[in-house]
Amino acid sequence: MQTRCTTQKALELIQSSASPWDSDGEDIDLQPDSDSELSSDEETLPPPQKRARLGSEPSQTAKDGTVWREEQVGTHLDFTPIEPYATDGEPSAEARRSIQSRLQSFLCFITLDMLRSIQEWTTQHARQEQQDWFMDLPELMAFISVVILRGVNKVPSLCDSWSANLGNPRIIATMARSRFQNIMRHLRFDDMLTRSERAETDKFAAISDVWGSFVTNCIASYNPGRHITIDAQLYPSKTRCCFLQYIATKPDKFGIKFWVACDLKSQYICNAFPYLGKDPNRPSGERLSETVVMRLMEPFMDKGRTVTTDNFFTSLSLAQRLLSRKTTILGTVNERSREIPQSARQMDRTEFTTQVFSTTGATLTVYAPKRKKAVYVLSSMHSVVETEDTTKRKPNTERRVDFLVELAKELANSHFTRNKMQTRCTTQEALELIQSSASPWDSDGEDIDLQPDSDSELSSDEETLPPPQKRAHLGSEPSQTAKDGTVWREEQVGTHLDFTPIEPYATDGEPSAEARRSIQSRLQSFLCFITLDMLRSIQEWTTQHARQEQQDWFMDLPELMAFISVVILRGVNKVPSLCDSWSANLGNPRIIATMARSRFQNIMRHLRFDDMLTRSERAETDKFAAISDVWGSFVTNCIASYNPGRHITIDAQLYPSKARCCFLQYIATKPDKFGIKFWVACDLKSQYICNAFPYLGKDPNRPSGERLSEL
Repeated sequence: MQTRCTTQKALELIQSSASPWDSDGEDIDLQPDSDSELSSDEETLPPPQKRARLGSEPSQTAKDGTVWREEQVGTHLDFTPIEPYATDGEPSAEARRSIQSRLQSFLCFITLDMLRSIQEWTTQHARQEQQDWFMDLPELMAFISVVILRGVNKVPSLCDSWSANLGNPRIIATMARSRFQNIMRHLRFDDMLTRSERAETDKFAAISDVWGSFVTNCIASYNPGRHITIDAQLYPSKTRCCFLQYIATKPDKFGIKFWVACDLKSQYICNAFPYLGKDPNRPSGERLSETVVMRLMEPFMDKGRTVTTDNFFTSLSLAQRLLSRKTTILGTVNERSREIPQSARQMDRTEFTTQVFSTTGATLTVYAPKRKKAVYVLSSMHSVVETEDTTKRKPNTERRVDFLVELAKELANSHFTRNKMQTRCTTQEALELIQSSASPWDSDGEDIDLQPDSDSELSSDEETLPPPQKRAHLGSEPSQTAKDGTVWREEQVGTHLDFTPIEPYATDGEPSAEARRSIQSRLQSFLCFITLDMLRSIQEWTTQHARQEQQDWFMDLPELMAFISVVILRGVNKVPSLCDSWSANLGNPRIIATMARSRFQNIMRHLRFDDMLTRSERAETDKFAAISDVWGSFVTNCIASYNPGRHITIDAQLYPSKARCCFLQYIATKPDKFGIKFWVACDLKSQYICNAFPYLGKDPNRPSGERLSEL
């Protein structure tokens, strides 16, 4: 979260659409780092030139009427920046006096008055069901401590926090699981008797009193430094409310969006408020972005601070409003903005050129990192723009650039990590990735799968390589013996070696002849892998389990296939919870028309893939007994239905699961952490699963001395 890099790298990241933190239009936040040391190039830069008379530069009028004057790079502009705020962020005097321990630090933000209110309102709700229900303040604080510990120690489900294997001893010692769930069920943050009245004017009524107190305490407890960054943050939530946001580019998709102002250096949250939809109190014609920035910055105005924004917020009108309150802005500008002058919009620029424009109280820097690509940066804090004395001549408006990474960034990055089994790269790229310890897919010891990329074009260097030389006599090369006794002989690059490669498989992957004959529709394609015999077995075993509770329970094959279709549709249409798949707002009409939610849940509860009467006997020799028969048939059908091409990739794949079984894997570097690990072989070109089996722990049948990877 405190990554530091040069201006050159920052500009490259701004341009890169594949940047892991450049999601849903949120750009990199820029700020000058006055504490950093200057590079040798920066130290040798000539002093800025004295600016010529303004009348000598041509002026241009943008579409919105803004008059810009093109300036020479390195000249002083005719405006004087405001005096910057000189102190780094630090706790307020009141906070320093009151905080002597971690508990006092917590009570600085969540005060005893707030805790008493939560206690009162939670008790009020609980006593509607149980008259003698009670919770005192120490128990409420113990509950909060368990919530914090559960956030630190991730486990598949709430129950596992109290389990013998995965549970946290502190959680187990602090509170019983049943009591935790009981408090969680009744937890309230407002007076439910007056909520309906308050909700008419406040959509956030259910928590606004406590939230307002929390934000007030955040503002009062810390004095931020010069640079404050403003951005949007989507906090995952399954709450069904009118202001729930769906953002497809975010890892968690659904949540409540907050506008957040953070101190750039410490990443302390200085101010925040939720986005509740259209605000009727917003002045007509005022941009949402300007309203957000002015509201967040209100407690920190008139002191010379700088606000850093992305292209959603940055505008010249906002810069002028902030300047009137002795606050400057630095941020990227959308290339389609009407404020950009016409000459700055030209795309056929010479590579590594910089163009500077000025207007009253602001500068616009346009830099071309490559042809037909431009970066627009608006600043009201700089009276001179210079370029580095290097080949790329990057504008060094800032000597150093810091990045403000969103809270919980590691989680976000993990979601953006590409699946290795579905990634194609050249051999050169793969070798570079294997060498890089910071590679996003080089986690938990799983290596990149290499394959020659026959479709990729050769570079100019590769096209001009001479033909391979004839290999010299073997005895002329020195031989070396590895630790395991293998004898290696060093060879010259480009020489023919003394072994003949086997004849390569010449056909691309394709369906087998049997599959081509039998598949005429999507349904037949499905039945090629999940056959009618397999479906009948699942129907029989599911009915067997259900009839232990209800003797007349029945499910026929069409209903089972309808159930599977709902499972597939729910995988395609992601919603916060199962109930939402049938809701009026978020539900899928096909799901609603196919099966009632209660019936779907009933089948899901009884679904079985084996004969439960014989499972215990089979489980003595097969840990995967609960599904091994169906899984074995599925894999056999996969093998029989497709002839893979020349290149097959083998890797491990962690399939997320909350099943509590002896072979459940925990891999901290994976996005979902818990799951069942499968060894999978895929056709490289089509990504078809050719073969797979689960990792069930140590295999007693594996020959002694044989590596697991070879098996």
